[in-house]
Amino acid sequence: MKKKGFTIVELLLYMGLLTVFTVIMTRMFTSILDVQLESVATGAVSEDSRYLYGRLTYDIKRAVSIVTPLAVGETTDSLTIMIGTVANTYTVSGDAIVLVNDAGVNRLNSSATRISGLSFQRLGKAEGKNSVRITFTIESTTQKVSGPETKTVTTTVALR
Repeated sequence: MKKKGFTIVELLLYMGLLTVFTVIMTRMFTSILDVQLESVATGAVSEDSRYLYGRLTYDIKRAVSIVTPLAVGETTDSLTIMIGTVANTYTVSGDAIVLVNDAGVNRLNSSATRISGLSFQRLGKAEGKNSVRITFTIESTTQKVSGPETKTVTTTVALR
């Protein structure tokens, strides 16, 4: 009488192939996750830095005057400009750039990034056109394999 079933050799061969297949699939999956994390981190930093650059440039160009920093050459960690009759103050609160004005307090960068090293330096001659040099570092909150995505932004914007 013939018995049905698998031999021990067949079972060992099956388990070996299954193990190899599982290891390969696990490595592919972790590799895909790493690429996704890098993409999310890079995208957040890029998007927020472009938005902050555009927002600050737009607001400064339509400002009537710069209240702080007061003197030419002075560097501060906040910027106050007058747009019409409304004072707009940009500063870092925690890990975000915030805009404080009559409408309230608004966070300008997303929760996917942190801001540090924000500084505003007033440039130009006392009787000339006012301009501001803006510098800040933006870092992703998403951790890539190599660490967070970081970008330092420096620009100079003049009032019209």
